[in-house]
Amino acid sequence: MKNFSLLLLLICLCSQGIAQSDYSDEFRYKVVYQLTYQPDSTDASSVTSEEMWLYMGEEISKFSSKGKALKDSLYRTKNLSGAGMPDFKARAELTRTEFGYAVFKDIPKNKISYTLKILRDELRYEEDKGLFEWEILPETRTIQGYESQKAKTVFRGREYTAWFTTEIPISDGPYKFSGLPGLILQLSDSENHYVFEIVQFQSLEEPLSLEFSMGDYTLTSREKLLQLKKEYEEDPFAALDNANRGSTKKVTIEISPQQKREHLRKIQKELERKNNPIELE
Repeated sequence: MKNFSLLLLLICLCSQGIAQSDYSDEFRYKVVYQLTYQPDSTDASSVTSEEMWLYMGEEISKFSSKGKALKDSLYRTKNLSGAGMPDFKARAELTRTEFGYAVFKDIPKNKISYTLKILRDELRYEEDKGLFEWEILPETRTIQGYESQKAKTVFRGREYTAWFTTEIPISDGPYKFSGLPGLILQLSDSENHYVFEIVQFQSLEEPLSLEFSMGDYTLTSREKLLQLKKEYEEDPFAALDNANRGSTKKVTIEISPQQKREHLRKIQKELERKNNPIELE
């Protein structure tokens, strides 16, 4: 099963292309958040955590997991081409993540772009940046040395409390969240199923270049992307068969019918334990 997982990851890594960008910016700031989340809403012992990164420029920001960010960096430098299997395994471990998406804010202007790769397909959907109606409250506290203020909002089935600071006057935050008069330092839903906490804020000495090409992504709806993601997660073999149809570069996986049945049973059990997405509606 480990070899099968590595093969699926290799499929995703080798099909990445680099195209001319439609948007460019320089990331001058980096925020490290620790996300603590409960993937199984019925099991409090399922709580786990992952490091998330927010890069911010003058006009554009990118939010993703650390693993996703490192994988994207390897794509850009093409360091994975020709890698030996021991090296590949080490890099696969380094870029391991439960969150394969990236969220770009202000591409295009006043929009949020949610991107996700499913096999060969780079998919993207857009939403208005003004998704959130915030209630700013008088309570204050100090977080990581920053004076912060409390705010509340409701988003897709969850009630959230945020703590933001105007000492970093950048209207941004983890995931899709933004719209407050400062950077969000902490964010949690009322059940504490998703808790983002700032670990570090950095002003980058050497800004990182961002290039974003609309042509690299297939624009779709949120509903369609979530449906394709669900189909892939439930049966990656069928998704691979569909991807091979009409493609000149077919990918096959040598696996016996028994191994396939066992893997699908394992997938079903895992999905049953991952029943608590950040967006419930």
